[in-house]
Amino acid sequence: MPPSPDVAPFPASTMTPARVAGAVRRTLHVDVVRPDGPTGRLVVQGRARDVRTGRDGGLHELADARLDAEVDPSGRLVALTTSPTVPGRDRLLGRPARNGFRAALEEEVADLAEAHAPLHSLLDDVPVTSLISGYADLRARDDGGTYHVGSLVMADVCAGWRADGYVITELRRGGAPPLTVGAAVPETVRPDDPEGWHATPPLPPGAMRRRRRLDLVPGAAPDDPLTLDAMFRDTFVEADGVETIVHEYRLDGTLDPRTLVVLHAEAHPGVLPQPDCRGAVGSVAGIHGLPAGTLRDHVRRTYRGPTTCTHLNDLLRFLADAAGLAPHLDPPGGDA
Repeated sequence: MPPSPDVAPFPASTMTPARVAGAVRRTLHVDVVRPDGPTGRLVVQGRARDVRTGRDGGLHELADARLDAEVDPSGRLVALTTSPTVPGRDRLLGRPARNGFRAALEEEVADLAEAHAPLHSLLDDVPVTSLISGYADLRARDDGGTYHVGSLVMADVCAGWRADGYVITELRRGGAPPLTVGAAVPETVRPDDPEGWHATPPLPPGAMRRRRRLDLVPGAAPDDPLTLDAMFRDTFVEADGVETIVHEYRLDGTLDPRTLVVLHAEAHPGVLPQPDCRGAVGSVAGIHGLPAGTLRDHVRRTYRGPTTCTHLNDLLRFLADAAGLAPHLDPPGGDA
C-alpha cells in the first residue's frame, strides 16, 4: 500500500534541533511488540533519559529510567519491572492497561507523578502504547488494513473520526477507508550530535515505537521566557523491515520563567493517519495561561471530542514534564 499523497514527514533537522548551552532535554521511547502474533500478549519496553547541556557544550546526564512490562490478551498488566524501583509499582499489576491506568498511577506512585520523573513519563505511556498497538493489528489483517463498519462507534471521538469527516462518511456510505501508510522514518539522531538521543534497539517487523523529546531552553536574561520544543512520533515496522510513520507532531512555545505558566504554544502536524486529523491543531490554545505542571491532569479531564486528537493530547500532557526539568536549567550566569 503506497503512502498517502497528502502526508510529508518533518525533516530530521526539524525533529531534533541542536542542543543549546544551559538547556535540558528529556528523550523517551516505548516499544510495543506482540511476540505471539496479533492476538497475543503485548511486550512493552522503554527508556527515558534527562540531560543538561553545559555552557561548554558538554552533555551531563541527570536521570535515566527503564521499563519492561507485559500486557495479557485481555488487556491487563501482568508483569512490570522498572529502574529505578519505586514503592507501589507492584500494585499496578492486574490493572487494565488502558482505561483507568493513569488514575492508578496517581494513586499508587504519586511521588513520581508529582516530581514529573522520567519513569513516570514511561509509565504514563503504557495505556497509549497499548492503544496504538491496534494499528499493528489492522495491518496484520488479510485486507492489508482497512476500516470497517464496526468502526462507526468511533464517531466524534477525535478530529480524525469526526462524525461528518472522511472516515465516518465513507463507512456510512458502505466504503472501507484504507489505513494510511506514512513515509519512512528519517534519522532521529543528528549526525553531528550522536549523544543527543539515548540509544534505541532495533525493532522486528510488526512492532511499534513511540518516541518523545522535550527541550527546555533558558532565556538570555533571568526574566526572559523559557523556550520549549517538544515532539512525538509513533512508528510501525513493515514486513520488509522498513519503519514507517503513523502519527507525529512537533510543538513549540514559551513559559514564564518563574511560574512556568504557558505563555504560548503552537502545534505543527506531520504525518497523521486521516485527512481530518489536522483539525485538532487549534485545541492547543486551550493550554495558554495554565501552569505547565498541571497539564497532565487538565488535558485528561477536559480534552475530548472532535476538536481534539488523542495523540496531540498526549503531547500536550507531556509538556507537564517541563516542571521536572526546569530546576535543572543552567541560565546565563548560573553555576550548574
